[in-house]
Amino acid sequence: MLHGQQSRWPRQLFDAEDAADENSHHHYWQGGAATATANAADETATFGNIISQDTMAIFKGRGLVNNPLANSSLASISFTNNNSAVLQQQSMAPTVTAATAAVHEIQDEAQLAAGENLFADFHQVIGEYDGLELCRRLADLCSDQDALLRRLGLRLGSQQRRAIGWECQTWRLLALLYRDRMTANNSAEDAMGDRDAEVDDGIDEPMVEDADQSDSDGGYHWSQRHPEKHLVAHLYATDAEVREFQLLIDWLEAAAAARLDELPSPPDACEAAAAGGVPWEHTLHLLRRSAASVPAGLVNRLDPDGPIAAAAQRKQFSLQHQQQEQQQHSLQLADLDRAAEDRLLAAGFQLLRAGQLQRAGRLFSSAGQHWRAACLYGWQLPSNGNPYGNPRRDLWRAAAWSASSDCCLSRWERAIFAALCGSLDPLLAVFPPAAWEDRLWAHARCFVEARVSDCLGAATTTGSTCPELTGPAAAAASVAKRLTSRETVMGRLECRELWPSVQTALILDRPGTLPAMLAGRLADGELDSQELRFAVHLALCLQRLGLLGPDEPNSVKLLHSFIDGLIEEGRTDLVAYYTARLPRDEQVGWYGKLLQRIEDTSARVHCLQLAERAGLDTAAITVSVVESVRRADLDTADCGANSNAALAGASEQLTEADRRKINALDWVILAGATPRIEAVRQACALARLFLALNKEQGARDALAKVPDDSLKLVEAQEGGGSDGGGVPGSLPPVASDAMRELAGLKAYLAAQEAVADWTVHFYQARPERPEPAPAGAPYTEKLFYEQRERRYQAELERWRHLLSLHTRAAMSRLEDLLLWPAPGWLADQFTDQSEAAEPGRTAQLQSLRRLYLPQLC
Repeated sequence: MLHGQQSRWPRQLFDAEDAADENSHHHYWQGGAATATANAADETATFGNIISQDTMAIFKGRGLVNNPLANSSLASISFTNNNSAVLQQQSMAPTVTAATAAVHEIQDEAQLAAGENLFADFHQVIGEYDGLELCRRLADLCSDQDALLRRLGLRLGSQQRRAIGWECQTWRLLALLYRDRMTANNSAEDAMGDRDAEVDDGIDEPMVEDADQSDSDGGYHWSQRHPEKHLVAHLYATDAEVREFQLLIDWLEAAAAARLDELPSPPDACEAAAAGGVPWEHTLHLLRRSAASVPAGLVNRLDPDGPIAAAAQRKQFSLQHQQQEQQQHSLQLADLDRAAEDRLLAAGFQLLRAGQLQRAGRLFSSAGQHWRAACLYGWQLPSNGNPYGNPRRDLWRAAAWSASSDCCLSRWERAIFAALCGSLDPLLAVFPPAAWEDRLWAHARCFVEARVSDCLGAATTTGSTCPELTGPAAAAASVAKRLTSRETVMGRLECRELWPSVQTALILDRPGTLPAMLAGRLADGELDSQELRFAVHLALCLQRLGLLGPDEPNSVKLLHSFIDGLIEEGRTDLVAYYTARLPRDEQVGWYGKLLQRIEDTSARVHCLQLAERAGLDTAAITVSVVESVRRADLDTADCGANSNAALAGASEQLTEADRRKINALDWVILAGATPRIEAVRQACALARLFLALNKEQGARDALAKVPDDSLKLVEAQEGGGSDGGGVPGSLPPVASDAMRELAGLKAYLAAQEAVADWTVHFYQARPERPEPAPAGAPYTEKLFYEQRERRYQAELERWRHLLSLHTRAAMSRLEDLLLWPAPGWLADQFTDQSEAAEPGRTAQLQSLRRLYLPQLC
């Protein structure tokens, strides 16, 4: 039960003292005051008021500050509402033009930099928070971004602020709706008591409050003296659609309140102009000055119904006479009063649209129109402590409905009455078709009013048979039939734009349709980088709320595109986290795509650390990177099977691609989680490739990447031993064959080096015998010859000794290869297991044996 509690409908969120938030998006409806002041001069702001300190720092970096000429030029620039530069000193036009161009360029750079920060900010927040708190934090980030753009001088209607405002409100809507929906399974009492909605600064007011607490905004109290309160409270507790539409009203009004001060004609200006004023003072002055005879065309009475009665007379007169006679006999307020009246009513409607009912009442009261202030509270039901409650609410609603359709009234006044009584068409008339949020607000208010009025029904019946009630009642019933459910309401507001489409899906509780819709827009090229960032984080939030599966296909597509963009834009620190959100079988390939671009050793270590923190399989990733780089230009299996053809056209010089392949081996060495046997296998595979291409130096460099302690480390990691001859003894089959191959390749390269040393020594290092002295040569020349001969014999002896050493070394190396332990050099002991672990390995080894063993014999 809800005894001792009250339900507030509709809640007024803001008083006049409430500070407007700066994190809302563009308000499409500009208000009637904009029309009234269309010809007024645009307000200007100096350069220093528009450009923030961050932007001024950029100016300093470009030499545009502390430059006397530039400073004098910048001081002469002002900005209109369209952000266009106005030159105030024509004599310095060339300099000012250059400075203006610099201003626009710097603003673009600052805006871009500010928007780019959202990627890192979202990454940090999504890693720290979860659930609805995550949605709230993301909304706060968007709010801060909007405030930054505002400080940079962007106006409310700019593209950047519209986009960030839409996103901010979407995050708030998500948190708002699903907080209420997550409590839907509780009892009605819990659902009403726990409804703390996140609006504007994050926390909404409870929907149900203590009965002892007074409600100056006119909420419904639970009271035995007022059974209407019981009915309305029960309606909110049991009808989820009414409750959610009330949340939408609160959400939309909070967003509108946040941008009131940025409208072209904000209510603040009207409040200042109307403070302490007398209603229609110009008309009153004219009537007092001409007391004997009323000026032609001027109303002759200034009671609250005076202008309306005059308008009614004009309407009746127009049905009987020609247009010329109507203009001659029309009665109106003074021109200045009519303009002021239009501005006042437009400002009042702006405040009502922003949920600031009390402030609107104070606005009318300050203008001396207390009757209009009183009309704003006629919809409220009586309750204990509520002085504005109306026991004849049904009569007031009928009168308000009639007023909303009275063409004698201003369109803004009709809209005010329409919003309060739930008359849809007059309310929609003041909004352009593109104002989706405003039209949603109009439908939501009319929906809730229709449900509440229908609920009250007989409880608010006064017993009156006034015929004036019949027409409004029938019209209200017609509106109620048009707004029967959430689906019918949103069906009337169908919009293909991104943000309304997303919000519509959330309102209709269809989160499962969002990934497909967003992925379709991505495929059509309709999402920019910022919108893609939103789409990815929306999918992740819905997954955490349990509204989407973890590997939903369209969400994965969004992640693919997002990660690809992060890699292309160089946001390496962010890639690991989002890659970890992919299905397990896709994580290796996508993070490997990033690692292939990293060349610096410290950056490689950093990326591996990020991958480990994100829970990625760094061992599999590093192996994948090495294999991908190795196979970038050719297939090693094909190369091994056709090594003779490869040798025929191969160059022995190492290329840049070859160097990249060799340097890629560092990944399996740097990754601590990667077993050392993987480094051995990858180095051997690359060495086989180079040997097949007759690039022995490449094979040497590849094998040199394997640390000298690899055998001991592999034995420790794989649990094997050694036979004492450098060949593993009891290692697992694949590891055993890999270590045998490493030893065999090193032995072959050592043998080739020994043979090369022997060849060089035999053919190039042999000393040359000196020419003998000719017959009859002088004694001194014969003496020199004898000395050269002795030196030659000594060098020849040393050469023969070294040749013997080189010969024994080369023969020993070759003998080791030819007498390699069974099954022979570059032959696997466990062929099946090794081939299964590395397809194509057996063919490559056999090809190398056929190629090089004959050369050794």
